[in-house]
Amino acid sequence: MYTILPFIIIVLALAIVLVIIIRKFPQLTLLDVENLPDVKEKQKKHVYIKKRAAKKAEEIKKKHAVGASAMMNKFKKVQKNFRGYVWKVEEKIHEQKQEKFVEEKREKIQAPILDKEEKKGQEDTITKLLRDADHAMTQEKWNVAEEAYISAIRVDNKNVRAYKGLAEVYIAQGQLQEAKETASFLLQLDGDDDSVHILIADILVEQGDRVGAIEHYQKAVLIAPNKAQWFVRLSELLAEEKQYDAALESMEQAVDLEPENPRFLDNSVELAIIVPIKKKAVDYFERLRKANPENKKLDTLQQKIDEIS
Repeated sequence: MYTILPFIIIVLALAIVLVIIIRKFPQLTLLDVENLPDVKEKQKKHVYIKKRAAKKAEEIKKKHAVGASAMMNKFKKVQKNFRGYVWKVEEKIHEQKQEKFVEEKREKIQAPILDKEEKKGQEDTITKLLRDADHAMTQEKWNVAEEAYISAIRVDNKNVRAYKGLAEVYIAQGQLQEAKETASFLLQLDGDDDSVHILIADILVEQGDRVGAIEHYQKAVLIAPNKAQWFVRLSELLAEEKQYDAALESMEQAVDLEPENPRFLDNSVELAIIVPIKKKAVDYFERLRKANPENKKLDTLQQKIDEIS
């Protein structure tokens, strides 16, 4: 009996709760949750925030549209200005071409008249001025030579010989900067003249710029690969810069041009010993011994070769 009693009490309690729920159910179903004050307040806030967000998005969209429109207008303006600039450039080029064409025609028409009336007189004047300048150079009358060369340039502002002479006058007087400027202008007149590159190189050597001088000697030997003296001087400059491999190669070019030149063979032996390349040193030594058996350096050179491992 005591064991069943608790179970009976639990069942009765559940029955009472169930009866209460059944009686209140119609009222619970009729309860309008959305009309509760707290819920209605939250709904209002949500609607307000949603409207503000939509308004902000619309404003940003309009702002971007205005910005994009302004950017596009600016781009169109830039394009228009650029097209205008290109058109002006093309028009200018066209005008220059027309002017050049007219000038060439005018020169062709006037050339025969100039040839007959003035050319011979100009040539005679230049010849005399250059002769006087050269004579003044031999007498070391630098001022007289300078004036004569400048007078020749006034008659013919593209006279290569006059510019060379003027540069040599400046070198003789130690005016190296003036000499360099004159030679540089001469290079613009004739960039394929190896002697002009040599002239500039010699000026650079005097100014202490051996690297710059080497560059011009290299250009000179490319223009005139048949002049052994340019290869020899290039080799000497390279050796002074301790570029012995390149110096030997340059000296070998000179030997190829003058195979029996004792000086070239002597230098080749010396450089082959410094590098060192024993095979080349022996070869050039034997050639030197045959070309100049009286050379007092032979014993010393032989000893140096024997010391090469």
